[in-house]
Amino acid sequence: MITNFDAVSGTTSISLEQFASLQKGILDSNGKYEISFDIEQRIGLTFLFCLTTLPLYAECNNKKISITCNSKILDLLYKSDYIDDRITDTDLDIAPLLNKKNIRISSQNDVFQLVSKITKEAPVEMSDELFSLFASKIGEMYNNAIEHSESQYIVGAKYFKNQKNIYCFSCYDFGVGIAQKVINAVPEINDSKAAFEWAMKAGNSTKVNASSNIPRGLGLGLLKDFAKANNGSIRMCCNDVYYEFKNGKDNIVKINSCLAGTLFEMDIIADNNHKYIIR
Repeated sequence: MITNFDAVSGTTSISLEQFASLQKGILDSNGKYEISFDIEQRIGLTFLFCLTTLPLYAECNNKKISITCNSKILDLLYKSDYIDDRITDTDLDIAPLLNKKNIRISSQNDVFQLVSKITKEAPVEMSDELFSLFASKIGEMYNNAIEHSESQYIVGAKYFKNQKNIYCFSCYDFGVGIAQKVINAVPEINDSKAAFEWAMKAGNSTKVNASSNIPRGLGLGLLKDFAKANNGSIRMCCNDVYYEFKNGKDNIVKINSCLAGTLFEMDIIADNNHKYIIR
């Protein structure tokens, strides 16, 4: 099956709907699923990161895909360090190249190495206490994905955007999804948005309650506090729920397609004028 993909929404939630439709196409395919990206407009880097995970997603589901891109997307992939070499052949299948460059996370050592790079590269100054807590919370997020997502692989990413004024790091698994996991565990909840809101409750963590086997919440408190102070943002998508924390406000909406697993992203605004501390 051949899919020509020539437009992507500039709105993150809608672009993730489009990405989820590509995942469904891969799952539903009988032979090789061929995707041709011929997008001329500006592409959000969230969508670009998700694009790079498609070969691994196909591999995890015992499917075969090929990906070709126009010169604009090939150049963006190269500049974003998702492929090693600048490619001009728009007929070249780049799926093997993307699979090679994925940051796969499957152990605590993988988490430690990635978190060390993120905290070192983050363009802000923190007190020692905040730095330690911040690193711990990021590590907890990746470790929880390994332990509870029921995904064979976790994919990480880190990159600058907007002329290096924003630093973003990502975590994506192909597992059951946070909302669905709550629905599976909590009998009184059967709606994905309500399930995600339940998982967002303050004071909870993603660890499973040993006595009830019910997954507790996401434990995003400190990361949200930092994002608010930094004017940064947090984005998550799981199943058919999209969440954004921006300008100190939560926004949770349903999307029209079901994303495999859970995607987490955080934007940190470059700031050389302040030192962030714990109050």
